[in-house]
Amino acid sequence: MSPRKLLMRRLAIPPATIFALILIGVALIPAGPSCTVAQVQQTLAQRTSAKVIATPDPNVKWRITDGKFVERSIDAGSTWHGQEPDPQGVLLAGAAPSAKTCWVVGRDGLVFVTKDAKKWKQARAPASVDLVAVSAKNARSAIVTTADGRQFETHNGGKKWKQLSGSRK
Repeated sequence: MSPRKLLMRRLAIPPATIFALILIGVALIPAGPSCTVAQVQQTLAQRTSAKVIATPDPNVKWRITDGKFVERSIDAGSTWHGQEPDPQGVLLAGAAPSAKTCWVVGRDGLVFVTKDAKKWKQARAPASVDLVAVSAKNARSAIVTTADGRQFETHNGGKKWKQLSGSRK
């Protein structure tokens, strides 16, 4: 039996919905007999509520899904390939100053950067608080914002951070 017919039969999902799920590239896992409509809906919600990170190249995009995965598309979002920089961490925001460079930040001062779109390097945390925003010029220079409004800047890939004057202390 085809996966489409299997989903229609086991989950009572209308054909148009299955087509939409396939069209946007949602992985319907698990697809076994224990798969429920709620699981499919949760997977769809996670994929469609991902935080998309634009790059200067309109064909290249990054996104954070499930707070753990960083996915990259080189075809304007038609397909995505993911990585998990830290299985224990929770990612909250990202910035991509180029097609291959991306910074992601998260809970408890989590900071990761890639400059080749393949290998992620964990940077030293500027503070042990949630980091909720990041802006970056390149793989070495970025500004992160904490949940309490402080901002920290690095010019060496996150080895050292300096609190910006005028940011909340």
